[in-house]
Amino acid sequence: MTPFSNHSAAIAWLIEHGRELLQSISDQNSSAAVRGLAAWQSELLRQQIGFRRRSRSRFPRPDLWLWTDVSLAQASDHWSASYKAGLFPIGEPVVDACCGAGSDLVALAGRGRALGIDADPALAALAQDNARVHGFDVPVHATRLPRSTARRSAHDGCASLQPTARPSAAHGPAILGQHN
Repeated sequence: MTPFSNHSAAIAWLIEHGRELLQSISDQNSSAAVRGLAAWQSELLRQQIGFRRRSRSRFPRPDLWLWTDVSLAQASDHWSASYKAGLFPIGEPVVDACCGAGSDLVALAGRGRALGIDADPALAALAQDNARVHGFDVPVHATRLPRSTARRSAHDGCASLQPTARPSAAHGPAILGQHN
């Protein structure tokens, strides 16, 4: 098994080395930047270049983000994330319960205290690193929330910011990002 076939190892490598190498590639020094890399590492960088192209219209600084294909497809664009974050009072803590790569989390951190949670440890690490690059020291935990959290949230006043997190009448409102 190569690290490329191991999601967590690939994300860890991107966080550790990817941004610097991507910067070297964008500085027109691509042959020197990829010299000596394993094929899987070069492929990860090629994918990130493609994700940055795909995200140009969705984020003002696509060069600051690292993605997986699924996390980019599911991410709120910068303007939607900023709008949704603005729905919360400034300074009040907010939990992004399915933070993915962190586009909503970064916007939430821009208005006050935020906490990210994702069931996938690699995406949790990616979200924390994406927040760090945007200037935010945001805690992100890799864990699953209990299914009863959605039912409790109806009484705690939590709100859903994810259009895919449609609450059912039986479960009440979902907390940010929790999919029912």
